[in-house]
Amino acid sequence: MHLADARSSPSKWRGGAACLNHDPDLFFPEGTAGPALLQVDRAKQVCQSCPVLAPCLGFALRHGEAFGIWGGATAEERRQGAAGSVPGTRTITTAIRAAEIWAARSRRALLVDWGGMSDHSRT
Repeated sequence: MHLADARSSPSKWRGGAACLNHDPDLFFPEGTAGPALLQVDRAKQVCQSCPVLAPCLGFALRHGEAFGIWGGATAEERRQGAAGSVPGTRTITTAIRAAEIWAARSRRALLVDWGGMSDHSRT
């Protein structure tokens, strides 16, 4: 998806979202520690492969979504990405790029871990 698509209404992109067949509660963790952190990680894993990551994140930024995981970013991450900026294309582009970088790094970490080359212990 392109940045221009991020400006479209949710009805135009929501049908292609990776989260569509997941429990919505997954994307709205309660709290910021313990089990909530695991839930955030699981939600972000769903977002990693989402074909509509950019418009989802753009929607959340434009509408000031204060809760939940949108476009692979928590509310705090979205606030930090937009701090000091006037909402608009530049803010959305920066946040989308940050989400794409996070997703790429996470995919690499998962591939390494799945390949048995990670030094993290399995539980």
